[in-house]
This record gives sequence, C-alpha cells and structure tokens, in this order.
Amino acid sequence: MKKSVVLLSSLFLLASCGGPTVISSSSSSSDVSSSGSNSSVSTKTVSTAEVINALKQAASASSITVHYQEQDSNNEWVDMEDIYTSDYVSIGWSKSGYVLLPSYDATLGDKLVYSFQYDGKGNVVLGKATTYYNNDNQLVGVNSCDDMNYLKLFNTADYGLKSSQFVENGEYVSSEDEKIMTIFCSMMGYQYGDSDIRMTSVRFVIGDDGTLYFTLYHQTDEYTENEEALLYGSFKDYGTSQKEDLAAFVANYQLPSGRLDEATLTALSSKTVAFDTTIRYASTKGWVNYGTTSVASEYDPAHPDDCKMAYTLNDLVNQERYSYLLTKDEDGYAVDHYINGLNQTAEKRFKSNYYAWDNGIFSIQKELDGTAFLGENGIYQYYGFNFDRLYESITAINVLTDIQIRDVLSLTCQIQDSTVSFVANIDAYYADASGNETALSLQTISTLKTALRLRFQHPLRSRMMPPKPSKTHSLL
Repeated sequence: MKKSVVLLSSLFLLASCGGPTVISSSSSSSDVSSSGSNSSVSTKTVSTAEVINALKQAASASSITVHYQEQDSNNEWVDMEDIYTSDYVSIGWSKSGYVLLPSYDATLGDKLVYSFQYDGKGNVVLGKATTYYNNDNQLVGVNSCDDMNYLKLFNTADYGLKSSQFVENGEYVSSEDEKIMTIFCSMMGYQYGDSDIRMTSVRFVIGDDGTLYFTLYHQTDEYTENEEALLYGSFKDYGTSQKEDLAAFVANYQLPSGRLDEATLTALSSKTVAFDTTIRYASTKGWVNYGTTSVASEYDPAHPDDCKMAYTLNDLVNQERYSYLLTKDEDGYAVDHYINGLNQTAEKRFKSNYYAWDNGIFSIQKELDGTAFLGENGIYQYYGFNFDRLYESITAINVLTDIQIRDVLSLTCQIQDSTVSFVANIDAYYADASGNETALSLQTISTLKTALRLRFQHPLRSRMMPPKPSKTHSLL
C-alpha cells in the first residue's frame, strides 16, 4: 500500500476550511506474533475518559516515540519507530525525516525545518525547506519540528478531543471520527479517505503499565464491510525520546557561507533568461538520455502582464520535436503563437485553456530566490522554498513531456569556467495511454545560455506536423 508524508500544517488549513481479541501491539518485537497482534500485553478495561487523557498526555510530551508494526512487501510483520523531538523527526518506514536548522534568511525566522533522507550508508542527506500555503495563499516555511507532530493537533481548538468521538467496547475504545482518523492516518503515512486503502477506525487499549496502544483498521475490499488490522502501534519515552545521529547532525550543522556572485545573480534576473536542459532517466540498462528542453523566459517586474515564453522539446525516446512561443492574455492564460497549414500566423489558448501563468507556466525571474543558494567552491545548494515551481520554470518538463514530477529531491547551482548550470535529482513517473504509471529516477542538467529578445515576427514552428500521438511504450 502506498504511504506518504503529509505536512501537519496542511491539516491546520483543513481545520479552518475480524482480528485478534487483543488489538494492541507491544514495544518489544519478541512479543509480536506472526499475525502482528500482541496477546502477551496485559490490559485493563478502558474508558473513553482514560483514552482522552492518555492522548492528551502524548500530545503534550516534549518528545515521543511511536513504536509500530506493519506488514512489508513480503507480508511479514516488521517493527519500526518514529521519533518526534523539537529539533528533529525520524520516520522509520521511509528512512527519512525533518531537521530544524539555521535559516538562510533571517526575515523568514531564525530557523527553518528541512527534510532529509538516509543514503545507502546511513548518512543524513539534507533535502529542501518544508513549506505550506497559509490562509493568505502565501508559500511560507515551517519554523518548528513540532509542526510535524500530528498529535499536537489534539491540543488545538479545531481538533480538541470530545467523548462523543469515541465508543466504549469494554476491552477497547474505538473511534471512526473523521478528525481523529485524519490525524492517526496522516501520522502513520496513510491518507484517510483513500479509496484503495479504505481506513475505517482506530482502536485503543491501555496496558497495566499505562502504555497507550492503538490499532488502525481498514476495509479489506470495497465490496464488503469486513475489517482487518493494518497497523499496531504504541507510544513511549515521553520527554526522553532521542536519536543520537540526528541530534549530532542538528547540533553540528552550519549553513555554508558562500553565496552566488553578483554577475551570476544579474544574469539570472535579467529581462530574458534562457536554459537548455538535458534529461536522463535510470533504467535497467543504466542511465538513458530522454532528450532536451529549452526554455527562454522574458519577464519584467515593472510590467508583469507582458510575459513571453519560448519552449522547445527534443524528445529522443518518442522521436518528436516541438516548439512553442507563448504570451499571456488578459485572463492570465498562455496563448500559443504559430504558423498554420496555410502559412499564416495564428494563435490559440495553449493546450486547451489548461495552462496559465503561475499555474503551470512559470517565469524564471519571478520564481528564483538567488539568496537561497549557499555553498562553496562553485557548488551552491538551494535552501529556498519554491523548489517545484522554480524547477519547472527552468526545465518545463511537466508541461512539455509525458513525465510528471513527484518531488524535486535536490537542486544545486554549479559554476565552472563562467558556465552556470543547475543540477537536479528528481522523483517522477511516466503514465502510458492506459494510465499505467512507471516510476522514474531523473537527473537533469540545465545550462544558462545567452538569450535574445523573443521576436514574434518569426514564429517558431509550423502546424503542418502531425498531432502528438498517444504513447503505448515503456521507458524502461
């Protein structure tokens, strides 16, 4: 089953807008049976008031560990732990998490939360700043790792616990409440309401030692009401949870002091900025060249509606080449200028009204935060907010190709012999004509080039080429 990490701050926005008899799990893998249940835990009859009090204690802890068991791809029950502290979060199932580090820009707060992944050697690989859109639709950073702990929502007015949200069943207390289910599903990497997983309820018991245990249940298929346990969890180490490697990483980490030079910043903020991008993807045969994109963006902040964009795609996999010259109409949509089959200039909304400026079409100059590139020796990592929009403004992969980007894992600016390049690692997928998705690992290199002013008296292409066919082949 698919799992994902969902930012806690998005839940704040939402707030404003036949198993075993014992349903719990233990904190020791030696007590877990082959079915994933824990029949050795000694529990007592539990009331709603006791469960609410236990959940409030967990939500108020300065740090906490969530121990849980769930089945892996081989249907074997495995033990994992997630650790939440004020300085870092470790997520066991994804081998990733979050760390609180000094901010690259003091106006954004003294510290910012960044994602990380463990590499194959167990080293921490820093990712990107964690962001969300606030109620004013502004992209902002996260300044506390407590924002990654979903249990904290139980201490808010919108998600405060009420006895009406629970049902007592003697041996356990259960809940099907939407808010409680949303918190527990999100905390454990599931999406409440997902039609594939069909999460239904969470059940609680309390051990004789006061440990709070929970079990997530889901509907086995869409045609019956049968439920089965999906995950067994418990809370422990209130106020004492820690992970030594992450604690050391946070304590010792220092932001690089080097920044992009003025000449590079000027080139990246010029009225016309252009990049050529080489795209390659990992396959069973090694790295394969997908093709190239070229993007030239003309943008003047003094005249933000007078935008122009030139795109070219050279698709080696599908043996296709397309070019587009776009402007922005009064409604913000992208207008495609071209030569039709009669050798006449013509224009129409780009891709049937689907794309507008700042919604699929992005001007590089508007998206780039040059101060967010920090590094040394000609290599500068991007610490800024709008990874996805900035990357699309440089490469236009989503708008031009059949590849869809899930996540920009890393983005660096590299300067060598006066050549400025952006190097990125991308988590993406390719969908064929039937909707079947193939996961892709991409590496791209985007090279800054000298660009001339975009001239509309010479449209870039003729419409006399055949329409783009549907794809049925596999990249791999």
